[in-house]
Formats: sequence, structure tokens, C-alpha cells
Amino acid sequence: MKISVTENKLIIQQDQILNENEYNIHKIEFDFSSEYTDDLVKIALFTKDNHTYKKIISNNECDIPPEILQETGYSILGVYAYKTEQDTLVLRYSPTPTKISVFDGSYKAEAENSEPITPSEIEQYQQILQNSLQQFQNQYNALVEETEGDIQEIEDELQRKVDEGYFDGEDGFSPIAKVIQKSNGATIEIEDKNGKTTADIYNGTDGKDGKDGKDGQDGKDGQDGQDGQDGQMDKMDIHHKKE
Repeated sequence: MKISVTENKLIIQQDQILNENEYNIHKIEFDFSSEYTDDLVKIALFTKDNHTYKKIISNNECDIPPEILQETGYSILGVYAYKTEQDTLVLRYSPTPTKISVFDGSYKAEAENSEPITPSEIEQYQQILQNSLQQFQNQYNALVEETEGDIQEIEDELQRKVDEGYFDGEDGFSPIAKVIQKSNGATIEIEDKNGKTTADIYNGTDGKDGKDGKDGQDGKDGQDGQDGQDGQMDKMDIHHKKE
């Protein structure tokens, strides 16, 4: 905040937002006219609710007293400057003051710690169901890989884990009731403490038949075979038949 100080009055040159309960972050810079020579003692006065707080102006600036920032509302800012010689007052300036305002701030000294928020019983139960379903899904996927998709074997193994309490929640409660056989997957039936049943189905899908492959290219012609050896004529007896 910047305040111009003339012989007769204070003028706000550059305003700044002041908020309730701020501390040690605001300074006021004063721009004195030529009448205020360096040999003068300069004092800033902050008045609020009939209480006045004094601050010495050093190097043409001063802090805002924390008392002024404790509550919202406006305060009166004044400045006076004086000169003494041998303990005798010889000069004093006392220009007309100005107003500064304090607005609502976020900090509240009386704020109490909030009680930790705990999940409701319904939210806890829903989380148990969700955790159990996720375990079931993970086990189902693992068994599919191990058994190469034998659905009956998968269902039997899942049911065994259910019966042994593998998916039990808090206090030993198991939300999983049973596994219902499906041709291409398993239906997980979940029963809560109130007897209500929710079904969640994990289904696999049959793969489609692949397309017929393309005909192969014709093979290359085979090499010509070697010529066979000449055959030998057996001797023949020739008989002439007389007529």
C-alpha cells in the first residue's frame, strides 16, 4: 500500500487488500512532499474502536499493527511529523488522515479440529462385497489359464474355495454363496446379511471359426527321368511250316 502525504492530507496512491488475521505481510510506503525534511521524526497512527496504535516510520515505511488486522472493518490512518530542539517542540505537521479497510480472511483462531469421517456400515459392507468379487474375478482368470478353459473344473475349484472360506470378509462373513454352472462362464451368486441376493456373471465367449486358408501355389515341374536301357532280344527258334 502506498500513501501520499502532503502538508494538509493523506491520499491513497496505491491500495492493497487487507484481510482479517493476516500477520507481518503488509507494509505501508509513504511518499512525503517536500515539506517533510529528513530531520523530522515521522509517526504513523492507526486508530480502531477508540484504540490508537503508534508505529515509527523508518525509511519512509512501516508495518501495519496486528491489532488493526484482528477484525474486519475500517481504521483511521494518520501521520504526523515533528522537530525538537533542546527538548523543545519547534515544528509539527498533522495532515488529515485517511481510511483503510480490512476484509474477511480465512484464518479463524477458534476453529476446531474436524472429527475423522468413518465409512458407514453400508459403505463398509459394499467394500467387502467389492473386494470379494475382485478376488473371485482374479481366481477365475487364473483358473481359466491353468485349466485351458475347462469350465466345469473352474467352477468346481471356485466352489471349493467358497466352501473353505477363502473369500470370507470381516468377522468371518462370506458374501459368496455359491457358483452356478454356465456353459461359457460362471455366475457368482452373492448373498448379504439381509438375505438379499446379487448376481454377478463372469462369461467367456466361444471363439469364432477361422477362415479357410488360401490354396497353395502349384509345385514346380519334376525333372525328366533317365532313359531306360535298350532291351535284349532273346534267341528264337524259327520253324518253317511245310504246306
